[in-house]
Amino acid sequence: MKPSDRVNRIQEQQPNSATVLQVRWDTVLIQYDEGGQGWWPMGYLEIIDNTDWPRFKRIALGSDTLKAIAIAAYPSEPIAAGALSASLYEAEKGNIADFAGAWKLVCLAANVTPEVVAGFVSVAEACHLPAAFVAALQPGKEG
Repeated sequence: MKPSDRVNRIQEQQPNSATVLQVRWDTVLIQYDEGGQGWWPMGYLEIIDNTDWPRFKRIALGSDTLKAIAIAAYPSEPIAAGALSASLYEAEKGNIADFAGAWKLVCLAANVTPEVVAGFVSVAEACHLPAAFVAALQPGKEG
């Protein structure tokens, strides 16, 4: 459990969701959705899956920036540029490798700047997407 995780308070009536603010050993400070905050034992909280793939896809695929990147990459990397949107849907299912490969080729072919990449990373993080996907969005940062 980490700050910004969404949790449900088990054994409590609705509304019972909250956001983790701080973790200390086996207790967690949470901000209640209905207002207020308090410390709870970790065993009384369950993490909610709050990944928002639909929002990320809506923003990314509707982005003029992504369209411009694909168009710029198409002459030298037509297969990767064409596979980008389909591989994004596969990434949602857990197959991040296909997206990572297509994205890396497209970024190189279109000379995508670190600032543009940072913009996509920011949206992915705001949508609580998996760390592996966020890492795949940063093709110049692999080990």
